[in-house]
Amino acid sequence: MFKKVRPELWLIAPLLLLIGVFFLLPYVNMIVTSFMSTSTVAPFEPPVTLQNYIGVLTDPFNWAVIGRTVLLATVTTVITLVIGFPVAYHMARASGRAKSIYLILVISPLLVGVIVRTYGWIVILADRGVINNTLQSWGVGEPLHLMYNAFGVTVGMIHIYLPFLILPLASRLASITPDLELAAHGLGAGPVRTFLRVVWPMSLPGVFAGTVVVWILAASAYVIPALLGGNQVITTPMLVVQSILDQGNWPLGTAQAAVLFVVMAVVVGAYAAFMSRVTRKLG
Repeated sequence: MFKKVRPELWLIAPLLLLIGVFFLLPYVNMIVTSFMSTSTVAPFEPPVTLQNYIGVLTDPFNWAVIGRTVLLATVTTVITLVIGFPVAYHMARASGRAKSIYLILVISPLLVGVIVRTYGWIVILADRGVINNTLQSWGVGEPLHLMYNAFGVTVGMIHIYLPFLILPLASRLASITPDLELAAHGLGAGPVRTFLRVVWPMSLPGVFAGTVVVWILAASAYVIPALLGGNQVITTPMLVVQSILDQGNWPLGTAQAAVLFVVMAVVVGAYAAFMSRVTRKLG
């Protein structure tokens, strides 16, 4: 029986086992739990019910939180792309020591935990933080409210997720030979036209990979909104944690997580279809 299995399948067997145990099984458990009933003696118990999903899907507050989560993730992704593209371009075009320095600068924030970096932004953005203390020393009366709002959450997520966009984008840009840009200049194209007609279309696979990763990380973030947004910026991951830990309602929390997963899958799928159409059109 085992002799009929192709040898290359044994090479990916550990990966398939890892995915099954740590990815598929937790999702299956989440789906099963979301259809259970609440219990006072256990996290959940039978009978199977649809009330959890009915409660989530018919509650305007839940949809408002999902909308805020999607909006924050989208704004974070767009700004991250605007900031990260020039860095990725210069990193791809650099050579030797300069490229190594770029790579170290991009990767170095990943060596520090998310919580530590988020607390670093608290030190900077707080009402009595570095920015406000500096402004008040210059004579500015009232401190700026840079935390516990969407601005603070967005700033934190842009900083923390920026490397996840730069690295795949720089890899894609490095595969574009500079001779194509020189040829475009030689044919009379200026810098803007060269970027729009040569660099941008050929960089779209890297743009897609980086933006999808950043968007998914931002939409599923918990620590950053919890610390920089407080109770003023509630996102769906925070709502899930509140339902499970604060209320002890595991079925409701897992139903909220399942709905968010479906929404994220729909958004990513629509974005993938859009990028595929744009790539074919520009190609």
